[in-house]
Amino acid sequence: MAYTALYNLYRPQSFKEIIGQQTVVDVLRNQIKSKMISHAYLFSGPRGIGKTTIARIFAKAINCTEPIEGEACLKCTICKSLHAKNNLDIIEIDAASNTSVNDIRTLRENVKYMPVAGQYRIYIIDEIHMLSINAFNALLKTLEEPPKHIVFIMATTEPHKIPITVLSRCQRYEFTRISTQMIASYLEELIKKLKVKADKKALLAIARSSAGGMRDALSLLDQMLAMGENNINSRQVSQMLGSADKLLYFALCEAILNEDISRALKGLNTMIEKGCSASTVASDLMQMFRDIYIAKNSSDINEDLMVDDTTKSRLSSIAKRASMGTLLTCLEIFSTLENDLRYARRPEIWLELAVGKACRVQKEDSYENLLKRIERLEKMPAADIKTDMEQQSHNNEDEQEEYFPIKDDDFKKSDINQDNAAADFENENSGYGEDILENNTDEKKSEISIEISEKTIDEKDDNTVNNNDINKGKIIWNKAIDEIRLQKKMRLLTPMKKAEVSGYDGEVLVLSFKTGDEASAGKFENKELKEILKKTLKNITGNIISVKINMSKLNEENKFMQETYDKFPEHLIQENEE
Repeated sequence: MAYTALYNLYRPQSFKEIIGQQTVVDVLRNQIKSKMISHAYLFSGPRGIGKTTIARIFAKAINCTEPIEGEACLKCTICKSLHAKNNLDIIEIDAASNTSVNDIRTLRENVKYMPVAGQYRIYIIDEIHMLSINAFNALLKTLEEPPKHIVFIMATTEPHKIPITVLSRCQRYEFTRISTQMIASYLEELIKKLKVKADKKALLAIARSSAGGMRDALSLLDQMLAMGENNINSRQVSQMLGSADKLLYFALCEAILNEDISRALKGLNTMIEKGCSASTVASDLMQMFRDIYIAKNSSDINEDLMVDDTTKSRLSSIAKRASMGTLLTCLEIFSTLENDLRYARRPEIWLELAVGKACRVQKEDSYENLLKRIERLEKMPAADIKTDMEQQSHNNEDEQEEYFPIKDDDFKKSDINQDNAAADFENENSGYGEDILENNTDEKKSEISIEISEKTIDEKDDNTVNNNDINKGKIIWNKAIDEIRLQKKMRLLTPMKKAEVSGYDGEVLVLSFKTGDEASAGKFENKELKEILKKTLKNITGNIISVKINMSKLNEENKFMQETYDKFPEHLIQENEE
């Protein structure tokens, strides 16, 4: 005798046996009780959730002469005749293979015939969305005004492909996915009937992989039974699905959230070596980040995710350390990846790139990450902020600007007007000169006094300056940097960050620049920038503060830079100085 698949062997024969879809079942039962049978129904929803099964049960109940609580009695002559596969009162049509207008014309010719045994002749049309436009047009008139003895029950997984003229003539019922808990409970009962042992974790893994479809769950269970094992465990299910162990996914997610790209790639390679497909890993990672996201926002993780206490504890621990923005971005990365892998020739490389990108999520300039940086800066003392930023400047100048990225709209019209030809030339050549100065190890240092305010600066010996006064000067200068940053004056902010306070006596603020920062010090000669700095210092201290700048003098071998500057047209230089 041929083997019968589980989803056919245990297909429900009555409304009582239906798993899920309780709302639809209750409405159809009430229609049987009240005998308010419509001429057209449309069952829509994902695959494998019971649309065709409920259509068959409903068709039998419609023709039953003695229904019991909206159910077919299955004992009367009509029920017995309808149960036979060759009955003429319930006709099933597969629209996927009968899509032409001629097939619908044949149907229109046959609807005029009366039922053989029951009161109604019922047409169950599966995958109705596969019909052509001409076929829909041919069906439309019959669907609108069918004979009194005809009932159409149509099923589809894509209702959006059905013309609105057809939808408006049907009673539409939306079928939902069956919950993981319901599928797992049903599989547990079925395993007992089959007299096979199975781990609860294995059944739960089967239920979750079915994505709410009972037919998919039964098909996978059928595969597990075909392995000949009397005791099904979660490891066997993982192998059958081409997935990895749960612990590997926990470790991989933790590595991603900890930005440990080396550990993450090692874990990913371990999964691939064990035979896991790239598409399965991407799908499972998306599911894992979804579970972490729900765990972070759920009050009852066991109920929402159907997990054991150990898994609940692990998910909660990871969720506490991850931010909402990071989890959402990781979800977006792997949900997009799952679709891209379908057409990729080397899916493993795409997967590695996605994992690497996920490891960098927390370093991106997202709104949430910027808020964290601001909070960190607010908690730091003013003096430490400058020290921290200076240290980053020495290590990597580009990373320093990460905290305050420059945008095109940050510059006002007045700033742009200053960028004339002479200023552009000065900036270009100053960058070239800085590179040379960095390699120059034998310089002669001297003081060059540049006055910022209109006051006269008296020369003072730096050794007479009190350390307490220097600390006050540093505090004032850091506050000035913060003010300039809020004003988004990036042309002034950059040289201010490179300056170091070396003296302060209440009236004069002495700044020092390192060798190679001559161009930055020269920015303070700009008339507009002078005025901005003067007003800022006055707002902070209430007094007019003069600024004295100390920096290294160019060595003899770098005089060609000055000579190049002298060769530039004099009228442009004078215009810039004004």
